[in-house]
Amino acid sequence: MTDMIPITYFPPAAQQRHAAAARAVRGTPYERYLATQMLVPAAAVEAVRSGPMRREQVLLPTVAELDRLFGDDYATAIAGYTVVDDSLLCVQSRVAFPGSTAEMFDWWFHWHPLDPRRYMLWFPYSHIEVRPVDAGRLADERLTHPERLYGNKQHVVELMGAEHFEAVIDFCAPAALGIDERRFQAAGFRASASGRLEMPGAPGVTVGVMLHFVRASGPGLELVSHYFLGSHPSLARFPGADKSADLFRAAGIDAKKLEATAYELSVHDMTEWNNLARLLPSLHAEFGPHAAARAAKLGSG
Repeated sequence: MTDMIPITYFPPAAQQRHAAAARAVRGTPYERYLATQMLVPAAAVEAVRSGPMRREQVLLPTVAELDRLFGDDYATAIAGYTVVDDSLLCVQSRVAFPGSTAEMFDWWFHWHPLDPRRYMLWFPYSHIEVRPVDAGRLADERLTHPERLYGNKQHVVELMGAEHFEAVIDFCAPAALGIDERRFQAAGFRASASGRLEMPGAPGVTVGVMLHFVRASGPGLELVSHYFLGSHPSLARFPGADKSADLFRAAGIDAKKLEATAYELSVHDMTEWNNLARLLPSLHAEFGPHAAARAAKLGSG
């Protein structure tokens, strides 16, 4: 069994965010899901504490390097971060989701963006709000997962450590990121919440890519995540990526700032995903698409 330990790094801004989340869910069905203690694997904490990963441990977001995710010679680290060529933040992780299914994972990305309180449950010390461009499409259960999520941009607002952070996520199919979907399926992956990243106010300029892939593992799922943020030739195939360096320069984001953000993102990633892994089966049972039918059946019995 994995040794889990509590995260204890909560700057004042994070403490205030948790208090705001607690007020927002008080008296609602969500209240009992708002965690105070954030538990993460001790091995992930140790991996991040050890400092930046070596270049040979890191994938770049080229088609050739991302293809290694589906081979036998590469395993994503349980946690880690680095900055490549002083311009590209790289963060990676693997998280176990006991008792979860790919259906639950997809459902979470349809359900939580429709109410900021749901987003807060995911990481109450950080998450503030998420705004999908088309909430109606995201909520439409007649549509497929790709029809609901892909191309339906979401503006996320949260804390990264103690700092305010905003991004626009353009979710898309793995193939749109250069992934061979046959290899994806053959490696056992069954769901994805991946896409391009943009800065608010700079639509059409790719400043990063995030990959979140899940596959069956033991009595649940394994989530494999990779984040790439910054300016780098490896992002050249994405729209507007040639303009990202100017955006980062204008925002005062240099190599030192990127490394600090990479560390904070690695801590953020292990915290939010391990918390969701603990909550997801129960949230899906209570609020998922079949919950009302189960309740009606029990009531009629």
